[in-house]
Amino acid sequence: MRMRLVPRGRTSVLAEVGVLTAAVAVSAMVGALVFAAAGAPPLASLGVLVTEPFGSAFGLSETLLKAVPLGFCALAVAAALKVNLWNIGAEGQFCMGALGATWAALYGPVVPGPMRIGFALLCGASMGALWALVPGVLRTWGRVSEILSTLLLNYVAIAWIEMLVYGPWKGEDRFPYTAFIDAGFWLPPLFRRVHAGLLLLVGIAVLLAWIERRTVIGYEVRVVGASPALARTAGLPVAARLLAVLAVAGALGGLAGACEILGVQHRLHAQIAFGYGYTAIIVAFLARRDLLASVGVAVLFAALAVGGDGLPVADPALSPAIVKVFQGVLLLAVLSGSTLVRYRIVLERATPLSTREGA
Repeated sequence: MRMRLVPRGRTSVLAEVGVLTAAVAVSAMVGALVFAAAGAPPLASLGVLVTEPFGSAFGLSETLLKAVPLGFCALAVAAALKVNLWNIGAEGQFCMGALGATWAALYGPVVPGPMRIGFALLCGASMGALWALVPGVLRTWGRVSEILSTLLLNYVAIAWIEMLVYGPWKGEDRFPYTAFIDAGFWLPPLFRRVHAGLLLLVGIAVLLAWIERRTVIGYEVRVVGASPALARTAGLPVAARLLAVLAVAGALGGLAGACEILGVQHRLHAQIAFGYGYTAIIVAFLARRDLLASVGVAVLFAALAVGGDGLPVADPALSPAIVKVFQGVLLLAVLSGSTLVRYRIVLERATPLSTREGA
């Protein structure tokens, strides 16, 4: 007997919602087993993951605060997936965006007060875009896998930041931090520690979704992603569209780093990379490459991170690392459920070798 997957045809929205609901339920059950194995009350521990991020004004603000860089990085991954490119380099683009914003605030040209924030954000986005264009050029004209090049460039970006903060950009206190940026470059606060980067994230996500669905450029990008050969036959500039999409993806990753500097950290340091770029890969997959959905899933994962931080407070036997288990199980459950919704499993009797040779 052999197993074969046969397409079911068009799936309904109800089926997709059912898959997501079942995936969350499976993740919760696995999490409960992990909590029980650690000697903690399962239901109470699961409750912490919900009440900690949403049960207080502080928890909600921390959730939205973490959702900003994670959401930008998820958009960076999802945008590249539109043309079937794997942007594993959101972490490096985040770092370069943080570097660009820091340079603009500490060493850049003098700009008028109202333009300071915009200038710093532009520098961060530009650095991220340039960083993403490197693997784009290597892929387009050198046939180098963007998976490998974007991944390796993450380590180069981190090393570059370490070189600067341990060297020429080190602050007067001689620790591996730059000096604090001027308050004129800080993003305006919205709610507790939540800053205007949240509005920027939502606005850019809506704009990109509109461009994708309602403009000629968005249509061309969809065609290039669906079939590059067909796009070339139709006379579309495939290479230019691939590079443009990667540049936009890099700019989004750069904005994540710039917002982290201008809205939260207010100075660059060696540990600025918090892993948002890697978590964003899972977020983009769970969102099915959808730009608006990527922001929503980013909020969910930010809530898991905040809830995980509260686990050791509720029970010292628990570790925030348990959240990684939730993320992994959720991803596997969604991928498995989506496969079963879109395909049906057919068992076939294997044809004997002698019969095939005789035919």
